[in-house]
Amino acid sequence: MALFKKNRLSARTEIQKTIRQGQNFFLNEIKVYFKKSDQEFLRAAIIVPKKIDKRAAIRNKLRRRAGEIIRKIIPQTEKPGDMVILMQKGAEVLKFKELKEKLISVLENL
Repeated sequence: MALFKKNRLSARTEIQKTIRQGQNFFLNEIKVYFKKSDQEFLRAAIIVPKKIDKRAAIRNKLRRRAGEIIRKIIPQTEKPGDMVILMQKGAEVLKFKELKEKLISVLENL
């Protein structure tokens, strides 16, 4: 299941603004940009570039996994704001459990 509509950061301008103005957190396979906003809930966008894998099936699988993890974490998150998750090379070989641990560790640092 994807993110709920109210939790999606979908406008290109909002994503670019979050990347330019937000705080950034890096792991080897994941970059997270976070910007506080006046919304009362957390909104997220997941970006998986073609640089990771040329096959759309692999990129979509990674996007679905990250989306599911974020969807379950959002109710526990108390910080409202906008978040962009940018996957890096190496993320496609991570198991679901490893990806979940990395995303949780990054989100705890927000």
